[in-house]
Amino acid sequence: MQTSTHLRKRTFKLPIFLIYTIAFVSICLLTYSIPWLAGRTLIWNVDGIAQHFPILAQFQRILEAVQDL
Repeated sequence: MQTSTHLRKRTFKLPIFLIYTIAFVSICLLTYSIPWLAGRTLIWNVDGIAQHFPILAQFQRILEAVQDL
């Protein structure tokens, strides 16, 4: 008599982390390749200067003050 284990069909299951990794990479590729293919960026030129330059200049002054200690 055969047991039920011999009658089961073997199926291949992907590990859940592999499924999420593939989904994450696919979403990232779609999100960031579309603007790149269109010749655009995700940051405006004005936005980068207005927000990031003042904080980077202040960070430089802080680092120079710490270096002088």
